[in-house]
Amino acid sequence: TFTHSDLTIDLLLTDVILPGMNGKDLSEKLSKISPSLKTIYISGYPANVIRSVEGRAFLQKPFTRAALLEKIKESLSRG
Repeated sequence: TFTHSDLTIDLLLTDVILPGMNGKDLSEKLSKISPSLKTIYISGYPANVIRSVEGRAFLQKPFTRAALLEKIKESLSRG
């Protein structure tokens, strides 16, 4: 468990499927440290196959740097 009172995380880029947990669980844990955290999920599986990312910022692998940059800008500009 990581805790740090001065830490603010603005954006998390995480794969949907991780060893030992999933990206949604990671995002929820980090949101406790940084409540305004924005998350972009990535996966090789299409978003319609992975129910946990429905309605969330998602990039399907492979993606370009331009697509990543656009998704980052879009995610950080959301209120």
